[in-house]
Amino acid sequence: QIAASADDGSAVDTLSELQALVTQAASEAIAAALIRVQAYAGNASQAFGDTPPLLNDYLLLGITGLDADNLLSVQSALETTAVQSASLASASDVQVLVNAFNRILAEANGSATDDTPGQHATVANYNAIGATTAGGLNTPGLALLNDVVANLSIAEVNTVPKVEALAATVSHLQALAHLAVPPTPLPNIELSALGALGITGLNADNLPVFLALVASTADDTTGIDTLEKLQSLVTQAQQDHAQILLAQQRQQAAIALIQAYAGDETTAAGSAPPTLADFVTAGVTGVTVNNLAAIQS
Repeated sequence: QIAASADDGSAVDTLSELQALVTQAASEAIAAALIRVQAYAGNASQAFGDTPPLLNDYLLLGITGLDADNLLSVQSALETTAVQSASLASASDVQVLVNAFNRILAEANGSATDDTPGQHATVANYNAIGATTAGGLNTPGLALLNDVVANLSIAEVNTVPKVEALAATVSHLQALAHLAVPPTPLPNIELSALGALGITGLNADNLPVFLALVASTADDTTGIDTLEKLQSLVTQAQQDHAQILLAQQRQQAAIALIQAYAGDETTAAGSAPPTLADFVTAGVTGVTVNNLAAIQS
């Protein structure tokens, strides 16, 4: 500013003139910083820019609660299609975005004591960072997502794509629970996606049982609005699957007994005839006390 003023120094020969140049330079620096933030966010016809704003750009705007640790989180929000330059018309708009992400990050404390009990991320917070899947969840879905986030580390939720991946799994579980009649076959939800929520104890064998149990919960999805409720369904799935395996083993044993009594070309008939209970266990229908002897013969 000084270099661009009159060469005779008349524009900077008083303190007020110097102060005016400083104020103008500061104003232009702030405006340029906001433009860099807006340019990186992009607009409806252009995706986010190539050069992310620096931490100093946010500091020039007077943004608080932002440092090197959560800078990339905010950058990831600017990279979403939902956050555009039009929604960042002023520094206060940028501050809303930063505050929203900080609220979400504050939830993620893993096994540590919650520093902000009773304060949970809202739909507005998720929408503010461009996490539209999370922002579109209903009340039980939001409760589940926040419960999941609360049990994860900051590194597991420090970008919008990470948050959205969790929200997508929550949304899939909700859609399954919301169905009045579970479909056949059940929709598949990847084990890795469920594991990312913090659910343990599932495998390829008991996953279908777990999904069927989710489908059988209340249609308003309140039956799966906490991680604890989902983990309880896992325990039930493990028990139900064990019973299924036991039933299969008993059926196979009953079939083997019937086959042994019948014999074949090389093996004579056995000496222990199958009982009515054996036929029932084997899954054979039409056998009664009245025709059992005839079938045995």
